[in-house]
Amino acid sequence: MHDPARIISVAFALCGFAVSIIAGLAAGRAAFETLAYAMLALVVCRMVGGVVTSIGWSVVREHVDRFKAENPVPEALPIAPHVGMNVDKR
Repeated sequence: MHDPARIISVAFALCGFAVSIIAGLAAGRAAFETLAYAMLALVVCRMVGGVVTSIGWSVVREHVDRFKAENPVPEALPIAPHVGMNVDKR
């Protein structure tokens, strides 16, 4: 399974890049300047997103582990076959 913190941080970085491109174009900046700021936003948002989602994911895992420890799944009880039930395993 992929690391959710990594996936979320990359999505956060792409959102920062897209917002920076749209803001640069809306402000009428030059294409090179807009792309330069968008690349900077991509890198910064990736780092910030990585830190924030790693912390969040570890908190979620900690809560799930504690919940599992406090609420164990009971063992399945064997069911006796009732009259007329075919128990032959051929």
